[in-house]
This record gives sequence, C-alpha cells and structure tokens, in this order.
Amino acid sequence: MGSPIAPVVANIFMEWVERELVDKMTYRPRFWLRYVDDVFAIVNRDDLAIIFQCLNSLHEKVHFTKEEEKEGGLPFLDVMVIRGSGGELHTTVYRKPTHTNRYLHASSHHHPSQISSVPRSLINRALSLCDPPYIECELRVVRQALENNGYSWRQSSRWAQTTTRRKPSCVNRSPVYLTYVKGVTDKISHYLQRRFDIVTRFRPPALVKSILRSPKDRDPLNVPGVYKIPCDCGRSYIGQSTDSSRH
Repeated sequence: MGSPIAPVVANIFMEWVERELVDKMTYRPRFWLRYVDDVFAIVNRDDLAIIFQCLNSLHEKVHFTKEEEKEGGLPFLDVMVIRGSGGELHTTVYRKPTHTNRYLHASSHHHPSQISSVPRSLINRALSLCDPPYIECELRVVRQALENNGYSWRQSSRWAQTTTRRKPSCVNRSPVYLTYVKGVTDKISHYLQRRFDIVTRFRPPALVKSILRSPKDRDPLNVPGVYKIPCDCGRSYIGQSTDSSRH
C-alpha cells in the first residue's frame, strides 16, 4: 500500500466486511482485533471456513490468506500470542524464522543517539510486549543479540532506563496568520488561544496596489537581460545587456 489513502480505504473496506460477516457466522467471535487489513480473531472452528470463503468471494482481486494456531501459539504482527492451559492469552515478542539478530553495530560511525536507540528499543519492546512469565527469557535473547553487535549490557540497561519515565506531552504549535478584521479575527484569535493554546499573528489587509497591476509600462530595453540577434548566414548572436543606469 504505497498510497497515503490506501490504509483509509482498507479500513473502510474491512469495516464493511465485518458487518457482512456477523450475519453469516454461527457464533459471534469471542475476540476480533484488526490492524488495517490484518485481523486476529478468536472464532468457532465451524465458522472459520465460512469467514474465509466470504472474504475471498468479495472481489476477484481481493485474496486473503490465513494462519491458524500451531502448538498453542499464533503470531500477529510483532507479537506471539500464546494460549494458556486455562484458555488465557499470553504475549511475547515474535521473530520471523529468517530473522538474523543483526542490528546497527556499536562501533559504527553514527550519532550516539542512534547507537543508544538500538538497545533502548529492544529492551523496552521486551518489557512492553512480554507478559511476566516470558520477560526473563526475552531479555536473555536481547542481551545475547546486543553483545553480538558490540554493545555492553550494563550500558544498554542504563540507556533503556532513560525512557522508563514518561515525559508530559508538549506540543509546539505553529502560529496562525490571519488578516485583521475588527470584531471577527480578534475573536477567533481569543478562541484559538483559550481553547487550543495557538498564538495568532495578525497581518494588515491587502492594499489596492497589491491587487491591481502597475499602470506604468516597463521598457524592456531599460532592464538587464539576454538577447538574441539572428544573422542572414543562419547563425545568431547571443549577448547580455546591463542596466542602462550603470553606463
């Protein structure tokens, strides 16, 4: 989906599909999570064939693929969802079989902020995606990967701790430029400042001379420029004139 509007179109399409599927399913899904056109669903096995057949019959160019649970686990994007013995769901980090654990090396000639972002993102991803029973195992994998790429685990842990405390959101809003109209734009400015903390910069109204063209014609011979003089022999002379006031 290269177009910026493609995800929006996909969302609208999937919302319509979900409404159509509900009427055809024997049981309503216990869980239905969608990210654009990727769906993680817990449904009755009898409805799985109905859902898949309905999705692929909507349009000749729409072809969905499915992946079912294997050995109690199912990957969804970067998360591995694991079904517990009691039916509860646990999550941990998912890596594709082709993943090589190759990251930006610690000795690479990059800005320190880029170097520190590698262990910070890996450690924080493990802490945010993994349930408690899987955190220790994931951190061991992360530590081995970082050390193989030249990182110190102690320093990596310090970098990860720098983002554990969330900073209050602060948005630097760009000012609004409005033409000053007494009784209109000053009220708009007050509302923007009070409601959205947006500063208004007033500009004077357009003058008549900025709308109408100048009544004075410019003499093209009195301004500098490039000229071309053709010759009877078929060639041309190209020269450049300067401002006549300089002569």
